[in-house]
Amino acid sequence: MNLDRCQQLLSKLQIKHRDSGVSVPFVFNPNQLKCHLLVKQHYEKHGSIRICVLKARRVGMSSYIDGLATIHCVARAQTHALIVAHLKDVADKGLFRVPRDLAVSLNDKMPGAADVRTRSIIFPHTSGSSNLDIATAGSVGAGRGLTLSFLHLSEAASYPGQKSFLSILPSVS
Repeated sequence: MNLDRCQQLLSKLQIKHRDSGVSVPFVFNPNQLKCHLLVKQHYEKHGSIRICVLKARRVGMSSYIDGLATIHCVARAQTHALIVAHLKDVADKGLFRVPRDLAVSLNDKMPGAADVRTRSIIFPHTSGSSNLDIATAGSVGAGRGLTLSFLHLSEAASYPGQKSFLSILPSVS
């Protein structure tokens, strides 16, 4: 994935501002930019991205990671990204808001670029669609048998027990 182009594309798409609720371009804030530069270095060195982000609250890291998940699905056919939240309410109203906003904005620029559903977004490609789904930690057992190319585990310290990890981590290719 070309992370410079990813940043460029995200900056042309709209998300809702956290505080005002007004649609604004997804331009990285200083925390997101610092993380993006570290992710680029890691990707250049290892050819894949595997990161753990320990952070203060409300600095935009989940938005950044979910932006990457969205672009991952836009850029590649037959990918499957999953965002896992610790609570259903957080999954529906919080974490899925960013990919949903980005997909709607992408559809405004390129109609049909994304099929936005309640808990998933399908990105059609000629060689096979890509999917971005949302789940809660209590339901990730449903992740067994999947082959994921992108996984965002949000608030993982709040997941119930070890079973959440044991069922979902082996699904990441």
